[in-house]
Amino acid sequence: MIGLNDLGINNDTDLISWINEFENASVVVSMYFKVKKIKDETGTLSQEIKNSAETTLRIIAGLQNLDSLTTTFINKFFVSFLGDELTSLNGILFDEHAEAWSNIDQDNNLNLGDWTIISAKSYVIYIDYKLNGNEFDQARAEKDSAFIALLSNVKSLIGEHWPQNAEQWEALGQILLQFLGEIGIAFIPGSDIIGVVEGLDEGDYVAVTFGIAGLLVDAFGGTILKVIGKVAKFGYKSFKIFKIVFRYLDEVVDFIALGHKVELFEGTVRILGDFNQAIASIQDNVLKLLKNSAKSIIKVADLKLLDNIVPTGAGHINANKINNKALRIDPQNSDYKSIVDDIKLNGDPQGNLSEDIMDDLLEQDGFKKPIQSVEYPNLDTVQLNGGQRFDNVLIKRDISGNITEIIINESKQVSNTGTIDLSSGVSGTLDSLCFNCTQMSTQWIDDVLVRMQIQGGDLGNLANDISSFIDSGNEVTQLVSGVSKNTGELVILNITGFSTP
Repeated sequence: MIGLNDLGINNDTDLISWINEFENASVVVSMYFKVKKIKDETGTLSQEIKNSAETTLRIIAGLQNLDSLTTTFINKFFVSFLGDELTSLNGILFDEHAEAWSNIDQDNNLNLGDWTIISAKSYVIYIDYKLNGNEFDQARAEKDSAFIALLSNVKSLIGEHWPQNAEQWEALGQILLQFLGEIGIAFIPGSDIIGVVEGLDEGDYVAVTFGIAGLLVDAFGGTILKVIGKVAKFGYKSFKIFKIVFRYLDEVVDFIALGHKVELFEGTVRILGDFNQAIASIQDNVLKLLKNSAKSIIKVADLKLLDNIVPTGAGHINANKINNKALRIDPQNSDYKSIVDDIKLNGDPQGNLSEDIMDDLLEQDGFKKPIQSVEYPNLDTVQLNGGQRFDNVLIKRDISGNITEIIINESKQVSNTGTIDLSSGVSGTLDSLCFNCTQMSTQWIDDVLVRMQIQGGDLGNLANDISSFIDSGNEVTQLVSGVSKNTGELVILNITGFSTP
């Protein structure tokens, strides 16, 4: 047995004197065994634990207030003890609170201010139930418990993974729903998620968490208090998946809509098809296609939403930018595997094989190659005399034939060090905007268009249409792509708006 002085009490007579001091035998005994368990497991008791135990008891006894919880450690101890007590008071209703409230900060990102909020909410739940029993405010307890379970997860999105639009919030809802459906939450309307986050940004993560918690409680077909531990676990898993697949959200949501399951396995997100076989996986920003056509997974709209990369004035794109900003696809067993294998074996110095992949991949969602199209029936190639040209041009039109979107892609060989270099110091033709400009910059695009107009025919007609589209204030999507000979990854970068300095 441990002495009472080890528990932070300034006497070591017997347990009865301690109980008398706080006038709550059951709570004191619970604390005694909680601290004893800590000592049995660790072999010692730190002064921090002793202070936390005494402070917690004094707050529950009404001898101190919540302002005494002055450190993150004390707050964690306090909330964990309240979870134990709630489970002890009602093992049916609060069955999972002891475990859940001992593992709140799974992302290890909560600060003292966050813990102050959590301690206050958990204390209200505890005191309310302690005083009122089954007449306690259960609706408030449910929302506050869900809030506590999700706060660390929501906060973990701050930065590069914070949703920037309605579609990304809806995607988060779909990923949450797949797991929370296992505990009886059958429907979370995407419009409701958008409603609770409208006008809020990542600095308002507390309000966002409370809004999402309210949605989960409202959607649950029973009292969510009984499964709060599962809400915490599934919430952590869902937000972890959301961050891993952030660059591929549309693809993952499409998979879920088709009835596929998404699972987290050793830091990798796997998409499961028939018979629970993995058809794709995502890890370290790389999408591996294990089965199926690449075009069934990668959509043009996703490429346009990629974070913009700005090459240097000399046209250099470093490996760090490519690794962190590009769409990175490992074809593995997809329809592009044979081409990629050829590039890995023989290289692709001119980018021709990468062009073939991009021509095929981009011709979807209404985008069409202009070659031998209705608009340009005599156009056999976008190749200019002398070799200056666009590698891939894809055009999307409305029902009236008006151009609505244009993509221009440049295919390059990815170097052995994982970098891409665009040509620089290009001398533009007369009347173009290019003077020592860089390939794929807006000035270079203008120069190629002028050259196309000079060459005439349907090539000139195509140039005129692209120029008119730009002159009307529209933006061309500028992409750079390539296959790494080392890794076999197809990388696609969005450099829209890039202009030679």
